[in-house]
Amino acid sequence: MCSFFPRDRVCFRRMSRRNVSLFLAYPEGDGREIEHQLKVNQLVDLNGKPLSLPLPTSRMIVYRVWKISTRQERYAEETTYHLELVTRPELEGIREERD
Repeated sequence: MCSFFPRDRVCFRRMSRRNVSLFLAYPEGDGREIEHQLKVNQLVDLNGKPLSLPLPTSRMIVYRVWKISTRQERYAEETTYHLELVTRPELEGIREERD
């Protein structure tokens, strides 16, 4: 019962916690849920885990986060990280810059 409302009114408690969901959107149209946040231009592996530079080899599948979109509803927030495939020449260029 709320002490600041008359007894004939209903007391609504404000929900302080939001349900946040994070998703990856692959260029092929597939998607998957992840448990960690990413940043724009961050390099990630096939599973969406961030990669640290320098990369061990240029012969790996690497994606770059190119866009982040957020959809908010009353008590839910959905963040989607849109990925683009990084080409092999780009990976070789990244490796050369770091060496």
